[in-house]
Amino acid sequence: MTMQSVNRQLLHRWWAEAGDNTWLREFLESRGVLHWLQRIVCAGGVALGVAALCIPFSVDVPRTAFALTAAWALTAGAWAWAMYWWLFPWPSNTVSAAMFVIADAGIVVGTLLHRDPAIALGTTPLFAVTGAFIVFFHGPRGHLVHLAIALSTIAAFAVAVAISPEYGWPVAVCKGVIAISVTCGVLPFLQFGYWMMRISALDSFRDPLTHTANRRGLDEYVARVDRARAHYCLSVILIDLDGFKEINDRYGHSVGDEVLVRTAERIGGCVRNTAIVARVGGEEFAVVDIWSPTVAKRVAERVRVAIAAPADPPITASIGIASAYPASADQLKDLLALADTAMYAAKRIGGNRVSMHSDVQQHDGLDSTTRVALDSGPGPDIFAP
Repeated sequence: MTMQSVNRQLLHRWWAEAGDNTWLREFLESRGVLHWLQRIVCAGGVALGVAALCIPFSVDVPRTAFALTAAWALTAGAWAWAMYWWLFPWPSNTVSAAMFVIADAGIVVGTLLHRDPAIALGTTPLFAVTGAFIVFFHGPRGHLVHLAIALSTIAAFAVAVAISPEYGWPVAVCKGVIAISVTCGVLPFLQFGYWMMRISALDSFRDPLTHTANRRGLDEYVARVDRARAHYCLSVILIDLDGFKEINDRYGHSVGDEVLVRTAERIGGCVRNTAIVARVGGEEFAVVDIWSPTVAKRVAERVRVAIAAPADPPITASIGIASAYPASADQLKDLLALADTAMYAAKRIGGNRVSMHSDVQQHDGLDSTTRVALDSGPGPDIFAP
């Protein structure tokens, strides 16, 4: 594959980005800075409101009813926008995008109130304020909408400056280039660079072969669940393929890789989208979700049947399950150890079986909190997929 082809694929992947800011929002929240970022966005809205409030006092703005009404409306809108960011949780992707399109429209209206096209053109770098947010929290297609609004506004006022007898085209070119450079010249490259760093960070949580999570991604998932819930039952399903070494020896590692990919796909088809599927060893997978042991056992049996479904070459799996209630992120290591013990118990009696931790009575080495929780049961079965 040539470098040109790789670059083309990379650009296509970037353009296909949906603009979902969930990952960044959760990352910032986990670091305790999302609250402060909301305050900063709120402060930006307040500042824009103050700027709009000053418009009627500019010597360049006509003292007409329309201009005064528009200025007051922009002020009220900016401050209402700021109050939303202060009082309410972080908005959804759709609401956030709509809010910033409205903010862009407000900037356009504010520039139209100026009689002097050169002064109006000088206010267009305000688009960089909304553009900076869109760069990080929305995809390239959302940014394209922002650029279309900004560039059309800059172009319209640049033409007005060029045909003005007071200024002419040299001033239009100078001010237009500055406005485009500030507003549109840097941000697309910044967005692409940020996107590349983000996908690199996300790839560090994934297994490159099966595209499931790796152990680091599994730890991050459990930590995220722990932050979101006060009391929950955490279940771990550990899956080990039976006779996988023989497949590698007989068919080669390429076929073995195909079996791993096929297995990951079949496991993913058996669990709900809130669960995480992770490859935690050579031929070992873990599935973690907020399930009671009863539900976890049903899911594990579904997974066992799916893996053993006819295929070439055929494969089966030994599966172990462990649960804890109330659970915490610190217990993941213990639960994996318990599930591993249960899984090996299933393997010792022939494989292609599901074994619960309670069936093998291997609680040695656990802290007392985890042991009591496991022995006493998880509580009500309310997390059925």
